[in-house]
Amino acid sequence: MNKVYLAAAFSERWTPDSQLRLSSPFFRRMTALQKSVVQAFAALDAMAPAVMTQAREQNAPIFYSSGFGELSAMLQVTRAIMDHDLPVSPKEFQHSVQNAALAYLSMTHSIRHPCYALSGGFLSADNCLQMAQQRIAYGLDSMGFVIHAHEYLGQNGADRAQAEILLLSHHAEQAWRVLDFCRDGALEDFTIHRPEIFTEDDSRIPPWLLNQGIPAAARMVRSLSGESLVTQWLPIP
Repeated sequence: MNKVYLAAAFSERWTPDSQLRLSSPFFRRMTALQKSVVQAFAALDAMAPAVMTQAREQNAPIFYSSGFGELSAMLQVTRAIMDHDLPVSPKEFQHSVQNAALAYLSMTHSIRHPCYALSGGFLSADNCLQMAQQRIAYGLDSMGFVIHAHEYLGQNGADRAQAEILLLSHHAEQAWRVLDFCRDGALEDFTIHRPEIFTEDDSRIPPWLLNQGIPAAARMVRSLSGESLVTQWLPIP
């Protein structure tokens, strides 16, 4: 099996006052969550151009997760239907699907890579990381993007959001972490590091994969149903 390395990573916060990294005619139509994803990809492109070019040449698949999908857009559509405020704008339906951010990412960055969207609650980000890791480990892909995004609802809807991107590769060149494992498991799996533990009953927002741009050496996430995923990263020898 191939080893899986972290080639590049970036985390982006978006607010109405954020400076644009990429100008696009689509921008005025996008939600805060969609903007955070598009801007994070632009930042990663500028930060690591060589490895990003390699990922584009190899059509690296994108695994995108959001714990609750396009929450503000879905609430707006639901509210309009409940209030009999019909017809509902097609634009609102367009933004209510969980892969809308991927659609805008593809258009703004001219991406034609395979894309997978997952909106599965608390374990969404870790599930995407596991899928990307397994595909590279078994030789199905040579590189892969893992994107996780979340929006924060304010008084006037979702005007703040955050997105993070991890670019995984089976090449050790330019990499700075190796993904030892990401799988279903328990505390007994950790033999090197003491893990950070996130449980759904004490954290309302799905935990981020990066902390100040760096993945935790070891982490475990546990849902209310009892499902657990464990992850361990090691430095490059």
